[in-house]
Amino acid sequence: CDSVSISATPGCMDSTASNYNPFANVDDGSCLYPGCMDSLALNFDPTANIDDSSCTYSCAYYGLQDITIVVTTNPWPFEVSWFLTNNATGDTVIAAPNNAIGTFNVCMDYGCYTMHMYDSFGDGWNGSTYTISNSANGTVYATGAMTCVFPGCYYEAHSFCFDNCAAFVLSAAVTN
Repeated sequence: CDSVSISATPGCMDSTASNYNPFANVDDGSCLYPGCMDSLALNFDPTANIDDSSCTYSCAYYGLQDITIVVTTNPWPFEVSWFLTNNATGDTVIAAPNNAIGTFNVCMDYGCYTMHMYDSFGDGWNGSTYTISNSANGTVYATGAMTCVFPGCYYEAHSFCFDNCAAFVLSAAVTN
């Protein structure tokens, strides 16, 4: 009488797990699913059972404002660059090198800031403008462009401030 013995190979049998063992024939419950395990994070993964330090959080989580900066294009966008500084600390909040057009998102605290604008050719932004607004409610905190003229229009700065009251926009309607 011949006998056949089958050996048990315990391991993770789920091919979606990070430690999948294709040779396992007995699921031992050891499957690992890395991901963000913090339910307050934007990328919370309810299936994760091991924290991989990938959690990302909204600006509000840190007590900051979610700000959108839009810089429009012009015929020579590669000449456009800018950076935004916090007036109280002098820290650069965000910087964009040449060809710095588009939409940029950043977390900012209430306070005063300066938008430093550069044009590498020295003829200004040629129609490019910037708008700095609250991503959640659309409140515009600052808008502008380089207003200096050629020649010698390499740099211009505009300062602005915003606080928690800036989120309240007054409106009125006249009715008869």
